[in-house]
Amino acid sequence: MWFFRAVWFVFGLIPGLLWLFGIVMARTAKDIRETIGNWLELIFRSLVFGCVNLFDEFFLATSGLAKMLKFVWLALSPLHSPWKTLRCLARHWQGTVKVSLLVTVAVLLFLGNLYFTYIPDWSRLETNKYESSYFYDNDGRVIDERCLYCRESLNLDEMGVFPEVAKALEDRRFDTRPFAFDIIGIIRALTADVKASVKDGRLVKNQGGSTISQQVAKNYFAREYLKKERETKKLSDGIKRKIAEVFYAWHLESHLPRNKILEIWLNNVYFDYGRYGIQSASKFYFRKNVWELDKGSAVDIVCLARMPGNSPFRNPKEFKALRNRALKQLYEDGGITYKQKIEYGKRPIPERSQKDKINQHFSQYVFLGLRDKFRVVDTGIRVHTTINSRLQSVAYEALHQTLEKMKTANPMLKQDLWGAAILVDAKTGAIRVWTQEPQFRENQYPLNQFQRQTGSTFKPYFYAKWLEDGGRLSCADEGNGPCQLNDSPSVGAHMGNGVLKFFVNFPYQGLPRYMGTIDAVVALTQSRNCATMSGVQMVINGVAMRVSKYEILEMAQRLGIDIVKRVEDKCKCHIPENFDSGTLNKLLFRGGVLEKNLPDDTKLKIARIVYALDKEPPLDPGLTVAIGSIEASPFELVRAMTGFNGNYVEPYSVKIISDAAGAIVFRQQQQNGKQIFPDNLQAQIIRGLRSTVELLHGTAQKARSLGVGLIAKTGTATNQDGDATDLWIKACTPSVCGVVWIGRKDKLPLKAENGENESGGKRALPVLMKILEEAYKDRPKDFYPEITDPAKPFVAPHPESAENDSK
Repeated sequence: MWFFRAVWFVFGLIPGLLWLFGIVMARTAKDIRETIGNWLELIFRSLVFGCVNLFDEFFLATSGLAKMLKFVWLALSPLHSPWKTLRCLARHWQGTVKVSLLVTVAVLLFLGNLYFTYIPDWSRLETNKYESSYFYDNDGRVIDERCLYCRESLNLDEMGVFPEVAKALEDRRFDTRPFAFDIIGIIRALTADVKASVKDGRLVKNQGGSTISQQVAKNYFAREYLKKERETKKLSDGIKRKIAEVFYAWHLESHLPRNKILEIWLNNVYFDYGRYGIQSASKFYFRKNVWELDKGSAVDIVCLARMPGNSPFRNPKEFKALRNRALKQLYEDGGITYKQKIEYGKRPIPERSQKDKINQHFSQYVFLGLRDKFRVVDTGIRVHTTINSRLQSVAYEALHQTLEKMKTANPMLKQDLWGAAILVDAKTGAIRVWTQEPQFRENQYPLNQFQRQTGSTFKPYFYAKWLEDGGRLSCADEGNGPCQLNDSPSVGAHMGNGVLKFFVNFPYQGLPRYMGTIDAVVALTQSRNCATMSGVQMVINGVAMRVSKYEILEMAQRLGIDIVKRVEDKCKCHIPENFDSGTLNKLLFRGGVLEKNLPDDTKLKIARIVYALDKEPPLDPGLTVAIGSIEASPFELVRAMTGFNGNYVEPYSVKIISDAAGAIVFRQQQQNGKQIFPDNLQAQIIRGLRSTVELLHGTAQKARSLGVGLIAKTGTATNQDGDATDLWIKACTPSVCGVVWIGRKDKLPLKAENGENESGGKRALPVLMKILEEAYKDRPKDFYPEITDPAKPFVAPHPESAENDSK
């Protein structure tokens, strides 16, 4: 009997209370608070003590509703038997009809009040339009994505099997349920979770009862409720959020077709790592578009909507369990066969793409160059770069393998060995290769932002100036200029504090350490320090014609290594553009060029360099700048090499930028490179740099096996103990120029455990050779003019022959 009374209480008294509550909700906020408080207190007391008379107080509190409320209580009270209640209702059928109508109206008022309380802000559907910005390689393949809210929108008909899988896993009765919420789905989810909790002995929540419409409503319109629930962790706030979610979903389905809601969900659901929407997730986890994936891969992605933190990259074990539950659900609902369930479950989980490692430094360089001019992140722009992914992969592997060999030879290098490689088009400046080690998360400096001691790679600046001042590479060359240098241990310089330092050679291939008086071309070919330094002013036991260190720095400035700008950046000051004649002469005298017959603009540049180094003495590389005491970045060196190659161009990385609508907002204009040196001087410079490859004992001689015209200069920077710290190779063919650098993060020695020293020719050169070998697989090999042959004496072409050649 008490069971029937309890049932009657639920289905009898509760509608009456809802009716009263609907009336009360129509009052002011103050009345609502006071009336509801009194009402709940009295009802509680009457239920606890079974005291009907207490309702008299409530009747007084609610004025004219007393009779009606008393009728409701007498008719529907659980203190009566069901039969007695029915007889009461029959005797008072008119009152019963009235109460039923009033209860219905009250319920409608109650629901209507909630309906109009939770009216969505439809503008949120329009403002949430973040789109991923993509970087593409030279062939149109995606190499990186820039976004905080990574998303790429698609239409429903472009989504392949994803709509079917999403409905099966997230909203089984999507097409048939009558409301925006699914009572059957909620009961099913609760039942499944209770069973799982009993089985595991802990609270388990694997199933979700929310429909796709509710999820969209939650993400777009109920975010404030969700935020408060997460902050307070109160059950009451969770109930409020759920109520808001249901009514927002109700509005949503009256505003949009369900398929449109499904499209919104698929374009915006979160899949970890900042990925929103199935297209962004598909590219991130599988490197494919959604229409290229089958059901198994679609399940891998859609199941993450339930628990994004269990992504395959972050938590592989939990991801497998999540996938298996989703496959089981899909199989039980008939979405896949048993054979497919087994097949999909055995598939390897997605792994991070190797391209993520290869292109991150280059992408960061591109991003840093664009961010001041364009909004890059989440704007949907498409950036088409110049990078060649095939060459990039080869360069990465070559550099990585070399570094691993060095780490094997010296385990101390495992913690801080770095490397970089860059290759540019020698005619246009387009960057084709840009790769660095270690990975971006360990070294976030693009190769244009760090500078290292250049070693012998800087010697070409000295020899270019030596030739410009009238020197010759070989005594067999045409002309009367000086052609020999002093390669002896007596060549030295005062380094300050009265300390006299004598320079030392580090010859390759068992050659004699010192060779005495030699042709300049031999000194360049074999990279001899003493011979090179004998041609620098203020050096002891130097040759007759010498070059000032400031002239070498001016030559470097012509080729893009701007020492004046470095000083200005360091001191936050401005170096004067001009000087009065007195100051100019003093600066030129100190620069050692006052008596030299130099162009006025060259003199002014040298004067500015002298003035700048007075401002910042620590940036002064000293006399040994001729053999590489100055620091430079790989980017600066490859840019300078285009000048040595005869066509100075600024390396660039971006061809075209289009906005989210496809309109082109930037297009790289074709660069007109410039020739830094006159023709004859240019030919001699190329001839000198060819000697390191083509002449006997050249430091880059092994590169001759490439069978292509090549100019090159290796470099090995050393510390005071003669241990190698930085390894370099810079080289050009008529078509491309490249630089490879290897060194330790803190400029520590690279020596192997067996005591064998490292060199640029031994480690960096093979990396560049592999890159060049790959570069010439799909292009004809090219060569330099015969006049630049280092094995033959240089004879300047006469104007008549040059004119005939041009014809």
